[in-house]
Amino acid sequence: MIINLKKYKSVICLDGDLPFEILNNIGKSKAFPILAADGAANKLFEYGIIPQAVIGDCDSVKPSIMNKVFYIKDENQDITDFEKVVNYATEKKLFPFIVTGISGGYLDRIFMNINVFSQTESVFLSDKLIGLALHDSYKLSLPINTKISLFGAPYCEITTKGLKWELKDSILSFGKFYSCSNRVISSDLSFYVKGCALIFVYLDNIIDAGYECKK
Repeated sequence: MIINLKKYKSVICLDGDLPFEILNNIGKSKAFPILAADGAANKLFEYGIIPQAVIGDCDSVKPSIMNKVFYIKDENQDITDFEKVVNYATEKKLFPFIVTGISGGYLDRIFMNINVFSQTESVFLSDKLIGLALHDSYKLSLPINTKISLFGAPYCEITTKGLKWELKDSILSFGKFYSCSNRVISSDLSFYVKGCALIFVYLDNIIDAGYECKK
């Protein structure tokens, strides 16, 4: 894994595409409490993963599952189930946390999830991507040619070192300017951020027009 998971204290599962192999390993090692946002509990139970708690308005989780787990029913419709789980994890000092299940499902929910995620000091994991919400300077070690995309959430000023198309005091603003499908050219990356930058790192070795063959 390209990030140090030891610094995190819990895993939040949303009702999107879940990386079950990663979650199974976490569940078996009991390294982190697994928290489910409402309907994510259904998917976890299908794969034999029992969350420590289910939090949300509980309009999606199966009643049979609610009889088997600790749950907190919060019917407040002014905030999302993701925010309810974040509030619980914060109250129980289970942060920073790993987030899974952001992608997949309805597009508006994906946008809402990313909006909440951008306000946290967390990491997002899927089978294909690792996502980071950066609010300050950050160093990361990645293989050469790794595909990476950077966005403002909703706005940031950023300088990078180690990318094919470097950013220097650049303004990334949602809907205006972003750096998509960039490439890593130095294994040691540095980001200097004012505001919030969303960094998405592809885990697969993707060969496209931006890929540089090694000599």
